[in-house]
Amino acid sequence: MSVYEWEVNELDINNEEILKYCEKWELPYNAVRILYSRNYRDFEDVNKFMNPEICCISPFEFKNMQKSVEILKKSIENHEKICIYGDYDADGVTATALIFNYLKNYTQNIIYYIPDREIEGYGLNTNSISKLHSLNVNLIITVDNGISAHSEIKYAYELGMKVIVTDHHKIPEILPKCEAIIDPWLEKSLNNNWDMKFHNFAGVGVAYKFIHAFELLSNKNINLYDYLDLVALGSIGDSMELFGETRYLVRRGLSKISNSKNTGIKNLVINNFNLKEDYEKININSTDVAFKLVPKINSSGRIESSETALKLFISDNNQECSEICRKLQVFNNNRKEIELKIIIDIMNEIRKNPSIIYQKVIILAGDNWHPGVIGIVASRILEYYGKPCVLISRSFNNSVLARGSCRSIKGFSIYNLISSCAEYLESVGGHTLAAGMSLKPENIDKFRDKILKNLENIDISNLKLNIDLELKIPEISVELLDEIGFLEPFGNGNPEPVFVIRKLKLHKIIPIGQGNHMKLVFFDGENFLDTLYFNKKVSEFLYDTNEILDIVVSLNKNIYQNNISVSVYIIDMKISDINTKEIIKQRKIYEKFMRNESLNSEEIKILLPNREEFAKIYRYLGSDYIKINRADIVSFRVFKSADFCGKISIILDVLREMNLIDVFYREKNEFEATLKNFQKKVELCKSEILKKLGDFNG
Repeated sequence: MSVYEWEVNELDINNEEILKYCEKWELPYNAVRILYSRNYRDFEDVNKFMNPEICCISPFEFKNMQKSVEILKKSIENHEKICIYGDYDADGVTATALIFNYLKNYTQNIIYYIPDREIEGYGLNTNSISKLHSLNVNLIITVDNGISAHSEIKYAYELGMKVIVTDHHKIPEILPKCEAIIDPWLEKSLNNNWDMKFHNFAGVGVAYKFIHAFELLSNKNINLYDYLDLVALGSIGDSMELFGETRYLVRRGLSKISNSKNTGIKNLVINNFNLKEDYEKININSTDVAFKLVPKINSSGRIESSETALKLFISDNNQECSEICRKLQVFNNNRKEIELKIIIDIMNEIRKNPSIIYQKVIILAGDNWHPGVIGIVASRILEYYGKPCVLISRSFNNSVLARGSCRSIKGFSIYNLISSCAEYLESVGGHTLAAGMSLKPENIDKFRDKILKNLENIDISNLKLNIDLELKIPEISVELLDEIGFLEPFGNGNPEPVFVIRKLKLHKIIPIGQGNHMKLVFFDGENFLDTLYFNKKVSEFLYDTNEILDIVVSLNKNIYQNNISVSVYIIDMKISDINTKEIIKQRKIYEKFMRNESLNSEEIKILLPNREEFAKIYRYLGSDYIKINRADIVSFRVFKSADFCGKISIILDVLREMNLIDVFYREKNEFEATLKNFQKKVELCKSEILKKLGDFNG
């Protein structure tokens, strides 16, 4: 059954009301349609969104900011050695580079340190603090970490060092004792009217406010705009919500990337976009940053050391930066290979034991899975099955502890879930949608059992696909994209617009990209529409020509030889008139049964098939139709309704139980079934599955 529940934001919109808002907000029609569909009604909210500069706050509204910059200034005047202590992801790397590059204008007595992901883990640790002490460091300034490092900071003070914490994570109950803490979640700011919603700074955003405050006190006339490219990279890399001041900083930072004075950023862009000239003419958007630049930055810390990526942003040597970019490309390719191997391991395990995917949270452990990559894989598994995922790596590089990484869906805190099993964990950290932990290998099974036990009375919401507008083919145009462009930059909190186009006949299926992708041509009775469907082979495609489908798409402007066109990318599709809420509801009932939970009479009725339904599905599986299928699609093809998809899942299980078929389970609830040869009559009433479900009267 479908992984996503489709939700169309735009419903029953009054065109006259849209036109009224167009005039009031001074925005084009389709930009207003999208804002309206996202529940923007108030002029003040729209004004803050379109003009986020009005949301900017003085850096001195951060509690402890004045004290922090005065301590730093005094440290520089006293020629003390300063260390910028960062983190290994894009946010931490850019934040480290930002403060390091800025403070080089004031002192050369400055170093940086980023812990090794595999050896030292996240944040401050006593080994690294000892190293810094041996290097005669007097002041440590943390970026993107430190707010929870109580014992580590205490150790630094025992060695005679001082610490300033700059962080953006939510504060713990007990704060570390240090010179000063700068964190947007630290109490209310000095301005009692400060709107709490501006707590969405990334670590690099907090670092920027820190140097902004220092510059205001130092008055050296350094152009801080030159650092906003780093702010944009780190904020997008950390998936910060794009509203308020962060939206403003990212918007200005994106415009800076295409004429950056940072040699490393310039090389990174040239390398990723294969540019030889006209560097300053390229228009970098948030999608480019998120999918082309950030993965290269993060690959450094995942595969080797984040210091490689950091050196890219602090070097002025063009040749060195070019070589680093080549290294990052190699790291990223290695990351993809490792990721694919882990996914293959997981899919093989699920095929051997399909009950794994019936649980409310998918929990899997494997030997030698790369801890720096399993977080990405957890995101893939979440997308495949629409469920939170916990992946645990044992024995990587002979590590004594197992390492875990978790990803969740909106509305369910994976951090709270794993924290509820803290007695089996050695460490835990993260937030609502992503978390990590370490544990002893002998505790993995106990941890898994308690997770599943704690979920027994919890209903996890569906993975939703939010759709902004419903379009007709003639509405797709360059002009539409120009109007939507008023809403950029897109990202977390302001996603790239998504559209649904309904009741299209699938006209042609054309393999492209050496058969790894497809071009799908649709027809609405008057107009043809070319679309691109990536990472799907024709042999794996669920639909056939002439079927009537609804498609969900994103749109992109394509410029080739001075010709501008619109590229249409498929996100999801379904047979028209199928209700995604119904099929997800039936999937949940089926999984409830497979977890041996009790069903009520209505739920049993939804799942229990009769003999005629068995016969129809068996005949369908034996036909020359498409072999890769999904229960909702089979239900519609056989019964002209998706209301039988729960029964079809039971039918498949029973036919496999009775040795009548082989079933090969795939991602996204897809399957491939093959009939077996058999000679004698099979009595379905002997099925243990049917006995468990209820009376099968055939």
